[in-house]
Amino acid sequence: MAEFVGLYPEIYLARAVSAARAPVDEQPFPDLEPLYDYQFDIVEVLRGPDQNRIVQRGATPFSNPPSVSCLQQGQSLDSRACNVEVTNMTRRNWAHQLADAGHRDWSSFHSMSPYAQAGMGAAEAVPAENAEDLILISCGGKTPSFEIGETFLIMRGNPDAWDERFGLNYQLITREDDLWLAGVRYLVENPDASFLQERPVSDILAEFGTPEVVTFETCEHDPDEVLYDEVYMAGFSGMRPVARFSCLEDDTIVTFHQRDEFASEALTHCQSGGAFVLFPEALGFERDNETYALMPPFPVRDGVVDFSHLPSQWSIAGPSQIPLQDVLNWPTRDTEDAVGTP
Repeated sequence: MAEFVGLYPEIYLARAVSAARAPVDEQPFPDLEPLYDYQFDIVEVLRGPDQNRIVQRGATPFSNPPSVSCLQQGQSLDSRACNVEVTNMTRRNWAHQLADAGHRDWSSFHSMSPYAQAGMGAAEAVPAENAEDLILISCGGKTPSFEIGETFLIMRGNPDAWDERFGLNYQLITREDDLWLAGVRYLVENPDASFLQERPVSDILAEFGTPEVVTFETCEHDPDEVLYDEVYMAGFSGMRPVARFSCLEDDTIVTFHQRDEFASEALTHCQSGGAFVLFPEALGFERDNETYALMPPFPVRDGVVDFSHLPSQWSIAGPSQIPLQDVLNWPTRDTEDAVGTP
């Protein structure tokens, strides 16, 4: 994160106030993906020249909620226009959920992964009738879109910086105490810092609820397997143990990434039937009977939990080897700070 923030000479907290279609000669796919020039009023200059307004190019603005008929119909092969409306609503709501929770549930922030959909994502445009049968193939992603009236943290100004369509840029901000906004402010004010300010392990993991002690029936690790996520998590190895414990159904595969220097040791511990501390609220999306874990399980040896491989944006204050009973007695974060968590 520190490296990412350091790439951009201009960082603004800015509110989208209007959007107009870009000139015709600058529209590569005007019917399918029209480009817009957004006017942003500057709310705060974190880095860069002091100015009141910037112009930022993006895709179709996010609009009003879908029509009642589209919501009732949902995704349908018979109505591409309704599919677009429902997809846009889903992307908008997802961005608001993260922002309204102060990015406390944002996996790309907590797991040190620089890959994420930019801002609110890209709002798809309803194609013209003569473009109904066209298929636009894109690789990697689209130009980000914005919602008029909302505030975003925008990094820009360096053509050699990380591709601005991706990553940690253009995030929607709805709370003054947003963790992402606070983190960027800290790194701007402390340009020599490699991590965010120190926090105890208990504070870092408080975002993920109550820990649970687990063991795994089987443990797998294929060093030749290349997971898509690993492209963006260099130095991490994928592990796929089969879980049988109270917070998951039987025979659920939990995929997580372990730092390379700890992967072999963690695998050996797993295969020997060793216990781990796992945070069930850190379990993410499911696909093909696999559940992806944001935080890896932490091995328990002789009643002590080893957090030395904790993936975190924060420097760790205090010990990383902590008695199990102390860990189980940690208070969890205030649930009012997060959305969608019990």
